[in-house]
Amino acid sequence: MPPLREYRASYAVAQNQPGDIAGFVEDGDGSTRAVLWSRSKVIDLGSLGGRSSKAWAINDRGDVAGEAMIPGDARHHACLWCSRQPTDLTPDAANDSAAYAISDAGDVGGSEQDQIAGVSNAFIFRGHAHLRLSIPGSSSAAITGLSKAGAAVGWMTSPESLRRAVMWHTREARDLGGPTGNRTWALAVNDLGAAVGGWQPEIGSTPPAESYYQMLPVHATLWQRGRMEDLGTLQGISSEAFGINNLGQVVGQFVTSQGESRAFWRHGWTAIDLNTLIPTGSGWVLKEATSINDAGQICGTGEFHGAVRGFMLVRHVPTAG
Repeated sequence: MPPLREYRASYAVAQNQPGDIAGFVEDGDGSTRAVLWSRSKVIDLGSLGGRSSKAWAINDRGDVAGEAMIPGDARHHACLWCSRQPTDLTPDAANDSAAYAISDAGDVGGSEQDQIAGVSNAFIFRGHAHLRLSIPGSSSAAITGLSKAGAAVGWMTSPESLRRAVMWHTREARDLGGPTGNRTWALAVNDLGAAVGGWQPEIGSTPPAESYYQMLPVHATLWQRGRMEDLGTLQGISSEAFGINNLGQVVGQFVTSQGESRAFWRHGWTAIDLNTLIPTGSGWVLKEATSINDAGQICGTGEFHGAVRGFMLVRHVPTAG
């Protein structure tokens, strides 16, 4: 593997129980490269022959899932890196796809766009089998989290064109619940089946354009024991949950009343802006927390002296990625 060149920005996306982190770096020309941070080293994972790649998930064995451009950069395909070697998981080279989740058993979940049918299907890659999880009446779906027990979470578009958080058991999807007429989505699940993500209100009987939703606030959300819980916004205007560990600790991002993004940690009724845990004058602003393991190690992305950098928060001291 060629040495890692200087990069303009780095993004820490997911971590495993041993503390390895998967993510990507951005070069000066705008291309991205999937990387693995392990034992104080940053490792370029390479691509499928194209210019760019991104890592979105990692399991406890150190296998990494994500997406990578194929030769010619015409398409991006779901990619699995085992022992740092990339494997294309897309059976149809004409389709775009991405992998967003990987279990300790090696199952990979994500989304694949069917160019002919004009829909995006959730998929699970298990062993050597590629299983498309099409949902009647849905034009798009994605798996974003996998548990050790085999539960998969993500989202689908309903027949009314609303995004809804769902959980798959085997190949059947069920709505995780939430107010009728609202948009919901799940982004992660722990091994006990608790899922986190976000929800957004719907106004009116006809779903408006996507640009309309970009102006609406989002609330971080927890689904567990058959119930949906609004986690609030930490006195800000918006929030979203990105990760949950097996202790029920949740991490994510909230937006302050001044419009600034901040990383948060929450457990039960206690919620903390992670920036309050680091020394004043450290040079860090922690923007979003994307993953937390059972040891309480948190990874995410922030700014370090103005540069976009991935971080791991260890004993409340972030280290630059």
